[in-house]
Amino acid sequence: MKLPLFPLNLVSFPEETVHLHIFEPRYRQLIHECDERDLPFGIITQINDSIAIFGTEMVLNKIEKIHSNGQMDVVASGRRVFKLKTFYHHFPGRLFSGGDVEFKSNQESVVNDKNKEIKKNFIKISKVMGIKKDLPNMDTPNFSFKIAHQIGFSLKQKIHLLSIDTEESRQKVILEYFDEIISLLNKVIP
Repeated sequence: MKLPLFPLNLVSFPEETVHLHIFEPRYRQLIHECDERDLPFGIITQINDSIAIFGTEMVLNKIEKIHSNGQMDVVASGRRVFKLKTFYHHFPGRLFSGGDVEFKSNQESVVNDKNKEIKKNFIKISKVMGIKKDLPNMDTPNFSFKIAHQIGFSLKQKIHLLSIDTEESRQKVILEYFDEIISLLNKVIP
């Protein structure tokens, strides 16, 4: 499937709501086209000059504001993960990027034992570091995606999480990450 793409220095996950300020003409064109034709677009991570191979299909919820200079404030929601097959710097006849994508299957599941362990570690690390963050609801599908922005993952770690097909495997990655942090904290804080 061909999908208009919006390369950004961020990772968006399925079911996540993203607020974007659109200022470049090419992405204003993308948003106008998606709005007029009720089309999805993809957010794909750009780090330096490299494009990630995994991204998230987005649905434009609304254009909140169009500024006098044509810039826009929009709200979009993540739908599903895709793998980029071919990247086009310009879709034919358009200013914006696009690509041929393949949607990944995502085996949603709620694995409460692992979610409880993630919650316990999240609270422990937050207390030690003096961080106050609300924990997303653990009993929802794809909890790993909902917590990933709150635990200090790098862009590369978030992209890796997108590449994993099962919730249980994503939870395992998060727990391994927490184990590393707790081990480091135990060495630094007596």
